Amino acid sequence: IDPEIVSPADVATAGALSAAYTGVLIAVKDVVVDSITPDPAGQSTPTNEFSLQGGLLIDDYFYKVAPFPKEGDTIASITGVLKYSWNNTKLIPRSVDDVILGPPALDNLSPDMVYISAGTSGASNPALTVSMNQNVETDTFISITSEENSKLSIDGGGVTVPAGAQSAEVSLNALEA
Repeated sequence: IDPEIVSPADVATAGALSAAYTGVLIAVKDVVVDSITPDPAGQSTPTNEFSLQGGLLIDDYFYKVAPFPKEGDTIASITGVLKYSWNNTKLIPRSVDDVILGPPALDNLSPDMVYISAGTSGASNPALTVSMNQNVETDTFISITSEENSKLSIDGGGVTVPAGAQSAEVSLNALEA
């Protein structure tokens, strides 16, 4: 059974098509996460739920989306059954196959402060780590620059996150002070 392709706003709570598509297998495409703490609308604070631009709630009734998205993430497609629950319509993905994440994106470079002794190279203390929002399918190079090139450089101009991984440690060169 192929899902009906719909707009998130049309099937969100009080959307023009929300009643017509309740109980129907639907899909939304190229959507952006707008909240990972949606309005509870009468229920205890929802966990593992998020909302999309257009107001459509994504529920974890059958499947918890993993990795859990962050606000602003783009998701290529979410398929599931539209359900009415807690005074809201919610899209219920059935399994991992119902969620097609967008391309991997840089999540963060952390921690905010690291230490490395002048005249040394390699890992900092604690290790400076590049993290992606999901595992990468192929080796992915992330370019990193230093604002103080005369004091600190990055080995190779960045770091490669290996295929199948979500993060990699950055190797630094602390030049003489």
